[in-house]
This record gives sequence, structure tokens and C-alpha cells, in this order.
Amino acid sequence: MTDNSSSSLCTQCGVCCDGSFFELAGVRPSDLNDATRKLDMVKTGDKLQINLPCSAHINNRCTIYDQRPWVCRAYECKLLKEHKRGEVNKDEALSTINNLKSALEEINALLESAGVPKANHGIHKRMRVLEQESLSKVSLPEYRKTHGPLIIKHRLLQKLLAERFGIIFQKKNRA
Repeated sequence: MTDNSSSSLCTQCGVCCDGSFFELAGVRPSDLNDATRKLDMVKTGDKLQINLPCSAHINNRCTIYDQRPWVCRAYECKLLKEHKRGEVNKDEALSTINNLKSALEEINALLESAGVPKANHGIHKRMRVLEQESLSKVSLPEYRKTHGPLIIKHRLLQKLLAERFGIIFQKKNRA
């Protein structure tokens, strides 16, 4: 297994950068340079964070790769780590990525048809919006009929993400 093989997995996937799951990525003061200063960032408390999807992530490639922040350099999903250790071959990893991409496309389409537009938000944030808006409707049979498949597919996506990518989502408290 080569580093080239690992980087090709990343360029086939890219969901860590495209806003599908993560909303923000932390930036260290030492990460600030001409390239990173051009990214869409927000200050939360005393922390500077990149809004995702990252504006430097274009066509599954990082346009500031050599100057990317530390968090981007350090992040490796579970699938990539398993591939680097030789536990998963490239074909298996690419199949998993393709399954993930297909699930994302399907859920995005279902969310759109449910009236929850993408609007630069990832799937999990959009699912939270849908859940908040539908708390009073969940017991209605027509709601379960129209939204049930979406909710089931989202749960299956969460299972895939946890098992294969090491991405686990916590429910936000409704306080």
C-alpha cells in the first residue's frame, strides 16, 4: 500500500471537507497564511474555525493542499487508517466510498423532496431541522409514510459512518 493509494482514496471521497457531516474545522493561529486567510471562517469564542464545505475543496481536491491547516493534515477517517494498516484493500475501500456517496445522493434527494433544501448545510444538520419541524407530526400516519424511508436511510448512513469511517454523531440537546 502506498501513500499514493491513500491520497487517491481521499480524492475519491472528500466528505470530510465537503460539509456533508462536519460543519466546522478548527484553525490554529499558526495555520494562518495567505491561502487560509481567504477561507470562509468564523470566530466562536476564542477559536477560529473554517465553515464547511471548505471553499478550497473543489472537485474533491484541496486547492491549498500544501498550505492547508493542521486539522486537515492530521485528520484521517477510520477507513483510511485501516487501509494504511493493510486491513482494507483499495478496492474494498473504494466500494465503501461508493456506497457512502450513493447513500448521500439518495438522502440529499429525499431531504429536498421533504422540503429541506441543501442551502450549504450537511445532511445531519438538515435532518435536525427536519426533526425539529416535525416533532408535532411524527405520530401522523402520512408523515411516517412520507418521511419514514428518509429517517431509516439516515440511521443506516449513521451506522455506515460509525462502523467504516469512525464518524459518530450525537443528538443535539433540545433545550
